[in-house]
Amino acid sequence: MARKDMADNRFLHVDTPTWVGTYMGSVAKEGLQGPLICNLCKEQVETMEHMTNACRYNENLWKNHNQLFGVSDRNPNNMKTTMDNWRKKPYQNPILNRAWRLSLGFFLWAIWKERNNMIFKDERRIEEERWKQITQNI
Repeated sequence: MARKDMADNRFLHVDTPTWVGTYMGSVAKEGLQGPLICNLCKEQVETMEHMTNACRYNENLWKNHNQLFGVSDRNPNNMKTTMDNWRKKPYQNPILNRAWRLSLGFFLWAIWKERNNMIFKDERRIEEERWKQITQNI
């Protein structure tokens, strides 16, 4: 198996909330600090909670996600609770359950990439482009 295939396979077997939490924890542990004001909405202090869960810039993406799956485990007041709840299996079909579980990781990754594109490349994509990227990954 090629190295890229192995990496992709390992990612698919990692529990998304664990992966996201580990990555974000390692960034904080290294003492890395981002901007004070959210680069997505330019209104609030940038915290992981705000950027991933409370930022109005991502609100329609959350609504689209809920419509796509017809179910939501999102807690708009607490991302940790959202991540913990995401482990539920809302469908009888194992393929849909897999897509559901992976969708949170792809969703958060798209938010993170958008933030970094704004900071490092001064690029901002329209909502439809960001949603298209998320759905293609799922």
